[in-house]
Amino acid sequence: MKSSDAKNASPIRVVLAADDSIHSRLLADALKLDQSLQIVAVAPNSREFWRLADRTSPDVVVLSIHLDDDPKGGIAALREFRESHPQIPAVIMLESPKREIVLDAFR
Repeated sequence: MKSSDAKNASPIRVVLAADDSIHSRLLADALKLDQSLQIVAVAPNSREFWRLADRTSPDVVVLSIHLDDDPKGGIAALREFRESHPQIPAVIMLESPKREIVLDAFR
């Protein structure tokens, strides 16, 4: 893509989901610095993530592995989301380099 095309392209619409409001705000603020991204919603739990993702039709979703007071709640939320929205790319943020967690996230 030419640089002029990139400037004229619509921004990538992102929905974030993390149950830590400070981390959510810091991540959203950091991503907003990239003009090719548009943060359309930030969700504090999986229920709100579902509601906001359905309402905003994001191009990509970013979830923390820790959601709903569950250390792997983000993985569960992402699995459910992928069943009904397989076309939407997702990024899951891990808080641990433990092998079993990384493998579970890749599955």
